Amino acid sequence: MELRKSVCLLIILVGLSLPREVLAQSQKFVFVEALGGGLLASANFDLRFKNDARDGFGARIGYTNTGFLGDDEWISAFPLGINYLYGKGRSGLLLGFTTTFAIIPDNTTAWDYRSAVYAPEIGYRFRPMERGVGFQVTWTPLFNTIDGTKTTWFGVCVGYAWK
Repeated sequence: MELRKSVCLLIILVGLSLPREVLAQSQKFVFVEALGGGLLASANFDLRFKNDARDGFGARIGYTNTGFLGDDEWISAFPLGINYLYGKGRSGLLLGFTTTFAIIPDNTTAWDYRSAVYAPEIGYRFRPMERGVGFQVTWTPLFNTIDGTKTTWFGVCVGYAWK
C-alpha cells in the first residue's frame, strides 16, 4: 500500500512541476485506452510541449491496474511515453514510443516484481479544434522484458481534449 501512495505522489509532483505556460497554452488530451501501450486498459494524460500547438512533440503519462479483472494477483502499471503528432487540423498522425513500467505485488510468484513493456505506436488521432471528445486508434507492437514475448495489437482511445 505504501508503494501505491508513493507512486501517486510522484505522479502528482511531476504534474505540478510542469511549467504553467505549458499547461495553460498547449493542447491536452485525457483519455481511456483499451489495449495499446497502456496494456489492457489505462487512464492517460497527454499534452503537447510547444505553446499554442496542436501538433509536434508531446508526452503521455497514465495508470492501469489489472485488479478490475477480479484477480488477486493484480498488477499496477504506469505508461510513460513521448510522441509526435503530425497535423494541425482535427486529424493527425501519431508516432510515439511508450514504456509501461509494471509493479507486481508480493502475493504473486508468476513474474518478477518489476518489468517494463516497450511499445512503439503508430496511429490516427482525431481531436476537436478547441475542446470536446477526441479519439485515437494505434497499431502497437509490445515487447515484454520478463519473458520476451512480442505481442501486436491495436489500441483504441476515447477521451476529452482541450486547449
